[in-house]
Amino acid sequence: SDHTARGIWAMFDWVEFDAPIAKGGGKGWRGYIGYGHYEEEYRKDSHGVWRISYLSHTRIRMNPVVGEPQVMLQGWLPTSKEDWLSDR
Repeated sequence: SDHTARGIWAMFDWVEFDAPIAKGGGKGWRGYIGYGHYEEEYRKDSHGVWRISYLSHTRIRMNPVVGEPQVMLQGWLPTSKEDWLSDR
């Protein structure tokens, strides 16, 4: 409609911890690689601004990161400017 929009977005993240997990089901993990999706709904408010009215995050898979810390590829991917939301 003119005032409501919905979307499902693919999600991927790579999370690393400072030290491996010491106990429990993830013992030895240095982090994980996660896959899933976000389901979102937006509604336009009385001022015509789109707002998030619903957000759900679902992980469908998690792969452990084990062994030595991964090497960051600094400068390999573009990054957002610090003020990327300042004009919104």
